[in-house]
Amino acid sequence: IGNVKLLMNNIVEQYPNLKSNENYKQVMTEISVTENLIAEYRNNYNSQVKSYLNYTKKFPTNIILNLLGYNIKNYEYLNYEISSSSPKELWK
Repeated sequence: IGNVKLLMNNIVEQYPNLKSNENYKQVMTEISVTENLIAEYRNNYNSQVKSYLNYTKKFPTNIILNLLGYNIKNYEYLNYEISSSSPKELWK
């Protein structure tokens, strides 16, 4: 989503009259809302993973789970970093 916002900003720099366009304002608002929702969902997911990992590593719990044959899942946290392969300059 961040790349989409960057792309939109680059387009607007080339065509300044777009800033006053209502469709542009609506799209930018929707992109911002979507980015905020993704960040919130990522935080909630990471919080749940942390709780799960802490619960399964506790002393009596891990012994009971092993005796019952429960396979502990190795969930990973969602990354906040942008991939190094993502485009850096969309317009030259």
